Amino acid sequence: MPNIVLVCLDTLRADRLSSYGHALPTSPRLDAWASGRAVLFRTVVATSPWTLPSHVSMFTGLDAVRHGVNHYRAVPPSLEMLAERLRRAGYATAAVTGGGYLRPQFGFAQGFDRFVYWPHSDTDRELATGIGVALDWLDGQQARPFFLFFHTYEVHFPLRRRQPYFDRLAGPSLSALPKLHVEMQSHGWRGLRAPGDYFVARRRGAAEWHTPLSPEEKRNVSLMYDSSVAYADAQVGNLIDRIATLGLQGRTVLIVTSDHGEALGEDDRAGHYYLEDYNVLVPLIVELPDGRGAGSRIDRQVRLTDLAPTILDAAGLGSKLGEDGVSLLHLIDGAPSRVPDEAWTYAPASNRGLSLRLAGRLKYRYNDIAWKQLHGKERLVDLERDPEERHDLAPRDPRTAKLRAVVAATLLAQHRGPRLLIRNAGPFELRGQLRGALASHDRLKAGEGSGTLRWRTSSPPTFVVRSGEELTLLLTSPESSRAGIRARLVSPDGRRRSAAFVEWIDLSRLERPFAIALSSDGSRQRVEDPAAPPETGFLIWWEGGAPEPAPGAPTTDAAALDQLRALGYLE
Repeated sequence: MPNIVLVCLDTLRADRLSSYGHALPTSPRLDAWASGRAVLFRTVVATSPWTLPSHVSMFTGLDAVRHGVNHYRAVPPSLEMLAERLRRAGYATAAVTGGGYLRPQFGFAQGFDRFVYWPHSDTDRELATGIGVALDWLDGQQARPFFLFFHTYEVHFPLRRRQPYFDRLAGPSLSALPKLHVEMQSHGWRGLRAPGDYFVARRRGAAEWHTPLSPEEKRNVSLMYDSSVAYADAQVGNLIDRIATLGLQGRTVLIVTSDHGEALGEDDRAGHYYLEDYNVLVPLIVELPDGRGAGSRIDRQVRLTDLAPTILDAAGLGSKLGEDGVSLLHLIDGAPSRVPDEAWTYAPASNRGLSLRLAGRLKYRYNDIAWKQLHGKERLVDLERDPEERHDLAPRDPRTAKLRAVVAATLLAQHRGPRLLIRNAGPFELRGQLRGALASHDRLKAGEGSGTLRWRTSSPPTFVVRSGEELTLLLTSPESSRAGIRARLVSPDGRRRSAAFVEWIDLSRLERPFAIALSSDGSRQRVEDPAAPPETGFLIWWEGGAPEPAPGAPTTDAAALDQLRALGYLE
C-alpha cells in the first residue's frame, strides 16, 4: 500500500496559484512539482465556503447537505472519516493542523493515532512550526504505510506582509503602495441576512480606520494574500523535498488542495461567506506513485467530495466512502468521466442557500431558508459568458424552473434530521407559531410545498397554511432537542377560531413518526407511527437514521475561542 500525504492550504483560491493562471509568480515550487510529477485538476468545487463543513466533506465523501455539519458543532461519531478507514487497513495516521476548527473537539481526530494542532491565536509561526512537526514525524515512518494530513491557516486572515515575498511580488510598484494596517470586520446579521465581512484600513500615521478601500489599498490586500501564498509554497516545497530525501517518492500519494477560497475586495467583500467562484473554486494537484498522468491537466469539473474516494482507490482499498464522491483515477487514466456534472456548495449558516454548478457552464443558486422574507430567492448565471457572475438570468431563462426542481429534490434527498410536514385539507386556515428548535433564523429550511412562514425578531415566528396547501420543513443541526408548535384553525375571514393548543416534541426521542391530526372543530388527536400523514395537521419525523441528541456547541477553552476570533470566525 502506498503512503499518503494530504496537504490542505486553508482559504487558498485556485486563481492565486501561477499554475492556475495567476499573473504573479506565487507558487514556483508547486508549479514545478505539478508540471513534472503530478496531475492538476483545473476546476475543483468546494462543498462549502468555510472550513468546518468543507473539511467534513473532504474526509467523508459526503456533500454538505447530507453530512449536516454546517453550523458551529462537532462532527458526529456516526460519520465514517477517511482516517478511520485507513487506520483499519493498517496505516499509521497523523494530523498536523493549524487548530481553529481543525481541533479534536470538532471531531477531526477520528481515526488519527496522533493529532497535533497549533494552539495559539498568533498564527505568525504556525506554518513553520507545523512543517517542522510534520517533517520530524515523517523521519520516523519507515515500518508501515502512513497517512499524514497537514493543514495550515497561513493564507487565511489575518493578512500579513510575508517577506521577502511581498516585496518581490510588488516589484517596481512597491514604493507607490500605501503603508497600511488591514483588519476584517463583520456586517453582522441584518434581519435574516448575513452580508458577510469587509475590510477596514488605517494608513501609517493616521488615527482613523476607513472603508471602503481605495484601488491601491485593495492591491495591497491582494499582495499581502499573495505573499502568504508564496510563503506557503516555499514551506510545502520543503515537505516535497523531504519526501524525496527519505526515498518515499514513488511510494507516496501526495495531494495539495484547499477547502475554500476568499473574497479579496470583490464588491467590497472580505472573508468567505459567499457562493461566488472566488469562494468555491480551489486547487487540486495529485501525484501518484506510479507517475500516472504526470504533468497533465484535467479540465473536467470535479468536487472536493471526490477526494476521499480517490485516496482510497489509490491505496487499493476500493473507492466507496460516503454517498456522493467518486474516485478520480479514471479521469487520470483518460477513461470517460463518471463524475456527475453537478457540483453542490451549501451555505446554510449565512442563509445563502445552495449553489449548483453545472459542468463549469452554469451556476444556479437557490435560498432554502424557510422564512418568507428570503425563501426561494434564486439566481442563474452563465459562467462561460459571465465569469464574474454579474448578470442574473433566472427571471427570464426557461432553464430556471428545471434547475429549481433539481435543487428541491436534492435538498429532500440529502437532508438528514428532523422534518415537519404541515398539511391542511380542510376549509379553514391552519395558523400558528413555531417554538424551541423550530424557531431558528438560520437552521430551519423549507422543501417542497406552499404555505407562509414569517420570521419575527421580537416574538415567535408564525406560519399560515391555507386550504389545500402543505409544507415540508427541514431542520438542520438543531440547537435544542425541544421543538414546539402552537396552532389553531381560523376561518378565512378571521371570525371563527378554534381553541389554540401547544405541543412539545423531544426530537432526540423521535424513534418513529409522530402525527397531530386536527378535526374541523380544532380538536386534535396524537398518533404514534401513523400509516399516512393526517389530512389536516402535523407530521414530524427524523429522516435518514436514528435520532441524535442536539449536538450543542463543542467544548472549547478560552484559547480555542481566542484563536477562532483571531481567524475572523467569531466576534
